[in-house]
Amino acid sequence: MKFDRSEGLQEESTAEVKEDFGTPPPPEKHYEALADISVYGMSLRGSSHVERCQPCQDYSDFRFIPEAGLLISAISDGVGSCALSHWGSYTVVTTVLNVLETELKAELQTKKFTEIEGKTIGAILRKAFLQSKDAVEDLADHLTQPLPNFYSTLTAAIYDGSVLYYGHVGDDGIVVQLENGSYQLVTTRHKGEEANSVNPLQAGAPDQLWQFGRVSEPVVGFLMSTDGVLDQYVANKQRNNRIFYPFLENALYSMAGQEGKSGDKIVREAFEGMRFMLDQPEYRSKVTDDITVLAAVNTKRLQSAIHPVFSVEDWKAEEEEYRREIQKKLYTGEPVGQSRPAKPQTGKKTDQRAGRHTDPWQDQRTRGQTDQRT
Repeated sequence: MKFDRSEGLQEESTAEVKEDFGTPPPPEKHYEALADISVYGMSLRGSSHVERCQPCQDYSDFRFIPEAGLLISAISDGVGSCALSHWGSYTVVTTVLNVLETELKAELQTKKFTEIEGKTIGAILRKAFLQSKDAVEDLADHLTQPLPNFYSTLTAAIYDGSVLYYGHVGDDGIVVQLENGSYQLVTTRHKGEEANSVNPLQAGAPDQLWQFGRVSEPVVGFLMSTDGVLDQYVANKQRNNRIFYPFLENALYSMAGQEGKSGDKIVREAFEGMRFMLDQPEYRSKVTDDITVLAAVNTKRLQSAIHPVFSVEDWKAEEEEYRREIQKKLYTGEPVGQSRPAKPQTGKKTDQRAGRHTDPWQDQRTRGQTDQRT
């Protein structure tokens, strides 16, 4: 089940919505610092939506579970051709956070977060996604609207300052920076074969497409973003998901500790700086879609971790080489080779082979790569 983001659904059609249902309320907070974890997030209306008089169809939010030092966060991108997908994205984000908070607090009554088995966390994430899907169906029934009007993606994360668990479906993504100085995209972009199409939360059976996993190496920070942002700094899978690190670097290190400043002030300035950058005409000319970013770091781990080394000159040279290969293919019909991954992405690639039987929730101390279930 794949849906076009702008031209209309490819397999189902949505009915025209004549009633004005308004727009969802904004999140209570856009940034916060608690102990060693700092986080900020925002969802901004894209210029293409302004031109078409459409609301922002992205939604993002986060919450802390202070007693456990846990951050839970979620983002969603409403399918552009679905008239009420802004309510769909709001509903799935709010529901997934509600369920995660409730279920995790119940587990934390009898054990520490680090004592909760990975399989239990996986089951909690899956339950949260199922209830988010059900919540959208209930909303459609309540408003007497066709369900496809509310379709959206969903990506959620649970972070304790080191271990990151996630659930994901759609073409959003999570990019992590590890303590060893490597960085990588840990989610899969669920795009359809047709141009500009996406697989939403409601696509197929959960076990066929939904992705749950854990990054088993220590994570010092991560950036969640919807496709409008993600596709600008992370190349597609044909190009090995190569990452333009300066964008990630700015998002994370803007929250690093600064002498004489409180964590609250630092994260507020980081939020304002990212908002300013994303609102610049130069950036908006490249990204016309709605924009969502949600960044989080462990400030202490970030400062002591290996800082990745990235060469903009090497990046430009590889981009030029790829451009020449594209031209060669266009004019000669010869195949274009895959580009090399951007340096210094030394983290081991995720194992996404079909029929994999390893346990994606195995104790992180016994595994040295990102574990995923697809």
